[in-house]
Amino acid sequence: TNSSFFLTGRAGTGKTTFLRNVQKMVNKEFITLAPTGVAAILAGGDTIHSFFGLPMEVCTPGTCGKLNEARILTLLHTDTIIIDEVSMVRCDMVDVMDRMLRRHRNDPHPFGGVQVVFVGDLFQLPPVINMADKALLRKFYKSTGYYFYDSNVLSNVKLPKIEFTKVYRQDDPAFIELLDRFRIGAVQQSDISKLNTRVVDED
Repeated sequence: TNSSFFLTGRAGTGKTTFLRNVQKMVNKEFITLAPTGVAAILAGGDTIHSFFGLPMEVCTPGTCGKLNEARILTLLHTDTIIIDEVSMVRCDMVDVMDRMLRRHRNDPHPFGGVQVVFVGDLFQLPPVINMADKALLRKFYKSTGYYFYDSNVLSNVKLPKIEFTKVYRQDDPAFIELLDRFRIGAVQQSDISKLNTRVVDED
């Protein structure tokens, strides 16, 4: 379908593997983007800023990136945009993508009718925002974290959530539970003690 959705799950649940297989098996034109250079390399794509020609600052309602003819042509033939590590993506970046897609595709629907798959774990790194950016964002968004889902476009879009729950990267149930307690901020002293048993004194 062309319905956008949010794919989430703990580390090691196979989100990246799933998406790579989908791109091989599904007859669609995909673009893969990420908020940082390292994440983009790991996802096999480009950064959001680079692809859409965005400035390295808050994108206000009047902001529009710069696209060359090749990029515009790519957008016209794109079926699905995958945004990896979406926990780090600010809401204003999602809104400027929406505006640019609508404009260049000449389509009034959210994201210009393109399916957007938001992928990531919101327990991981949040958007990095300095005080000046927060002051500006506060003018346009009623939020404190300015996550991707706080964007104006997604306030009008039903965004189904698909959560992968089975961890494939680890096979020790006790270790998986330990990692999950760190993930949700419920660490116990016994967890720290268990990790400390692995510390090696090289002196």
